[in-house]
Amino acid sequence: MPAKSLQTLVKQRYLNAIKSVQPASKWKNLVVDSHTMQYLSSVMRMFDILEHNVTKVENIEKRRDPQPHMEAAYILCSTTQNVERLIKEMGPSGDTPPQYAAAHVFFVDTISDELVEKLTSSRAAPRLKQLVELFLSMWPIESQAFVLKQPTSLYALFQPMDTPYAPSHDESLAMLQDELDLAAQTLVNLCITLNENPIIRYQSPSATPLGPLAVSAQEESVEGNVQVPPPKKEKPPTDRIAVGEHFTKQLAFRVQEALDEYTKGGQLLGEPGRPQGVLFITDRSMDVAAPFLHEFTYQAMINDLLPIDEGSRYKHSYTNAEGAREESTVELNDEDEIYTAIRHLHIAEAISYLTRQFETHMGEASQFSDKTSINGMRDMLASLPHMQSTKEKLSLHLSLAQQCMDRFEKSKLAEQAMVEQNSATGETPQGAKPRSLVEEMVPLLDDPQISNADKVRIIALYILFCDGVHDEDRRRLFQHARLGNGEMTAVNNLVHLGARIVRESSGSGLDAIFRKRRKQLKSRSNASEYDLSRYQPLVRTMIEDHATGRLDQSLFPYVRDAPRETAATGSLSSRNISSFSSSATDMATSMLNSAIYATGGKDSPLARVGRFDASSGRTASTGGGSTSLRSAKPTWHQKGRSQSAASIQTAGGLLTPRGSVSDVSNPTAQRVMVYVAGGMTYSEMRTAYEVGARNNTDVYIGASNIFTPAAFMEAMRVMGTSRQPPPPGPHVAARRAAQAEAEARKKKPEAFKKSKPLPPPVFPQSLKAQARYDLRYQTEPEPEPPAAQPQNATGARKMSATLNPLRKSESMPESAQPGQPAQGQAQPEPLRARVRDMSKFKNAFSFRK
Repeated sequence: MPAKSLQTLVKQRYLNAIKSVQPASKWKNLVVDSHTMQYLSSVMRMFDILEHNVTKVENIEKRRDPQPHMEAAYILCSTTQNVERLIKEMGPSGDTPPQYAAAHVFFVDTISDELVEKLTSSRAAPRLKQLVELFLSMWPIESQAFVLKQPTSLYALFQPMDTPYAPSHDESLAMLQDELDLAAQTLVNLCITLNENPIIRYQSPSATPLGPLAVSAQEESVEGNVQVPPPKKEKPPTDRIAVGEHFTKQLAFRVQEALDEYTKGGQLLGEPGRPQGVLFITDRSMDVAAPFLHEFTYQAMINDLLPIDEGSRYKHSYTNAEGAREESTVELNDEDEIYTAIRHLHIAEAISYLTRQFETHMGEASQFSDKTSINGMRDMLASLPHMQSTKEKLSLHLSLAQQCMDRFEKSKLAEQAMVEQNSATGETPQGAKPRSLVEEMVPLLDDPQISNADKVRIIALYILFCDGVHDEDRRRLFQHARLGNGEMTAVNNLVHLGARIVRESSGSGLDAIFRKRRKQLKSRSNASEYDLSRYQPLVRTMIEDHATGRLDQSLFPYVRDAPRETAATGSLSSRNISSFSSSATDMATSMLNSAIYATGGKDSPLARVGRFDASSGRTASTGGGSTSLRSAKPTWHQKGRSQSAASIQTAGGLLTPRGSVSDVSNPTAQRVMVYVAGGMTYSEMRTAYEVGARNNTDVYIGASNIFTPAAFMEAMRVMGTSRQPPPPGPHVAARRAAQAEAEARKKKPEAFKKSKPLPPPVFPQSLKAQARYDLRYQTEPEPEPPAAQPQNATGARKMSATLNPLRKSESMPESAQPGQPAQGQAQPEPLRARVRDMSKFKNAFSFRK
């Protein structure tokens, strides 16, 4: 069976919940809150909901007119606030009619026993027909990738505590508590959605914890911060953040405890015939080099070089069928089959694919057309009268590819990328140690045509390669590059991620001690046919070493005892973990040649990437080595490798490594899940797909957010300064306002004599789990309307119509009115979720599964 898509799984489970509501009248309403509306919007459109006999979608936070003849499905966050709203709607006091005839309640997260008791003993209990925990609150952004939408996660984990702008220790722990709660909740939901109870391994650096979790952070006090007492010796509750322990370890144990809690009630996780999956929990400090590298695969390249908003939205300008220029905002997502086919291909392969698709859709016309450039192909597509959707997508991706190649030429990316790759891999394309990095790097730093951002990337990777440089050498590098203070800070702040920036003098004993204490994964250079794409993220090394039983347990310990067979039958096979062979190189050469020929021959930007022979229309062979960077013809293609692996073939228009990559995953293979606290890169996302495809298994990867190189450098630039952004959320803003006022009252008490003080700040680490959840997902109720303007039914319908960001709500068909029995009603699919056992509660209500 194909690899399971997270987006499809989550969407189907939501729809199964909706379909499980089968009132006698057939029709029902759907009630959501602001948060669950966003969850639904991320995986489906309004049409997907309405086609399952839903008349309209309403927000529980809004006032609505009662509809006592209808039944409703509630999909809500499991907050105290929502439970109280539910009780008020379904069990009103006095002569007020209930909001609906019956309610089927689906919570997207687990709900506490206290809230279940409150709900089942309330006046609303007789009208409640289902109470189900869906475990679905997550943000799947691709078929095998998810995020937490926490852009400030990196600051929470690694921010320095000894600067004038550092938050108080209570505030920093509050940020970490929010991060821990949200990450644990999402990972548990992921495991339940995938029906996995995995083995859990976590990154455990040999050094002490970084940022606010360091024991020394409690002792570092700057002006304006509160001096906190040393930590108590007794063990804190497992769901509270603890100083002195790595965040990855705390998260791993928290997830294991939650899965144990889920399964002890008789809920089973796992698929017959499939070995127990594995969940890796790491953080951004594991691979500091990956965010700086120029990537030349399509998805990573367009997000690095072009203005793509949030990784998916792009303003595209094109010529329509009438010859006029138009501009539209397009979505780059899994619904675009061209995008999914090329997003992980090297730009040369992507252009080759687009060229073949262009020739296919143009048919005979392509034989007489002047295909001298990508722009020419894009403009020709505008004249096609048929297949409008495919034409627009091809035009979009041809435009993006052309812009990437233009930037590649103008920014001298070939020279930059070679220095970056040599620094990141620690070797040249020939496998030798790079001994002329400085000579190759300094001219680039002196070049005014290269941006300062690119110079920061070069310097950072060089310092990481050297494992720190002498302070004088660092200053000289900054002077050559003419960097500003903020750009120098972006490099210097890498120390907060555990990197060494300044090396002690050779006679210092500290240098030897530092080297001895540092134990970490080492990247293995990819046996790739592209010289400028040799570095492989450490995520790949981690997964492959685990598959072959070579992953160091001191670096990645197990939460539980290690399994007897670290490379179990059915898991990733070491014989599949190999590189592309020389035959793959020949095929890639052929694809590169066809891309060059189709995009202008010797005048194509790709011809300056490879060596082009104008007489034959072919790229000249480079023999056993690659073209020198010092020549006028840099190359990202290399033919000198001879490692044994499968060659590349084309099947159905897609590029597939024969013998190692398949469109069908192995149902008996170990499933792999990876979580990167602090943010992941597009290269790491690509790695998850490639390792899974190469080894015929499912690999899922997630993180708190996605970093482009520009976003990562900006985060490093502002870390520990007054420009560091606060975490999102109204409870964070209220807490910080209360802290600021308290500090101001201490300094100038006379200025606040007549004003009422704000409530004291509420720190999540001092609250119980349900109270922390309530704090994170609380919403503001709609204000009461003026008495002279009562809400009527028309106003209620307009309100519900405008609440859904996906598509305007549609009314129920006239031919099927509420109250009429359903004719030929299809039975819903089984709902795989946990239905709460009501036997231990007083006044428990009966429900229908």
